Amino acid sequence: TALAYARADHVFITNGDCLQFARAIGVTRYSPMIHPVDESLYRNERTDPGALRQRFGVDVLLYCPIRHDWAVKGNDVFIRLLPELRRRLAGRTFKLVFSPWGADVERSRALVRELGCDDLVEWHGPWHRQQFIRMIRACDVVLDQMILPCFGATAPEAIASGTPVIMSYDQKSTDWIIDEPAPILSARTQEQALDCIMRALDPEYREQFRQTSLQWFLKNHSAQRLIDEHLRVYQSVAGKPFRPAS
Repeated sequence: TALAYARADHVFITNGDCLQFARAIGVTRYSPMIHPVDESLYRNERTDPGALRQRFGVDVLLYCPIRHDWAVKGNDVFIRLLPELRRRLAGRTFKLVFSPWGADVERSRALVRELGCDDLVEWHGPWHRQQFIRMIRACDVVLDQMILPCFGATAPEAIASGTPVIMSYDQKSTDWIIDEPAPILSARTQEQALDCIMRALDPEYREQFRQTSLQWFLKNHSAQRLIDEHLRVYQSVAGKPFRPAS
């Protein structure tokens, strides 16, 4: 695989923390490439997300769709904060929805039981794309990975939906890919994650986020940007002038 990358006419690098590895194996012709996300699906999905919220019957709905791999994703942070979150949200009902996939699913289930938080957690999935989109749009907050510094597709999907997202984001990891930091609430510890959840639930913050999230997405992460960049590279490799699709 390394040989193929090194000999390729051009390489697209989708993850912010992979540039150093590309350079280490001798890749010299490359460009950053965002993960493909069709924003129209997240903004115009016809099914009312309110119906899905009613299914859970709570005031606050948190969603963590990432795989259970504690060493890489740090999902256990979100489980360990549940007792304190119960205290902070006293008087309000809430649920944290997990997807049952990954090597550490049973460890996560056991930790939930150990902390006495079975009533706060539900397991659903795997879901097909339309169900996933409805969940992203219906929840109050998306909880993403808590160890890696750069985002993949989950955070942009949440942003495109107008849903706040929390993860261990370091803007320096994506400076070479996007022009401005993503509107992500950054947290690396349990206490920081708790504070970010409370901020994400603040009505004033949510209104401000909704007003700016789509603007950031269309500028930095739109499907049109992905298409134009692919065409530019393909036409350059083929020795033809670039004609943007737009």
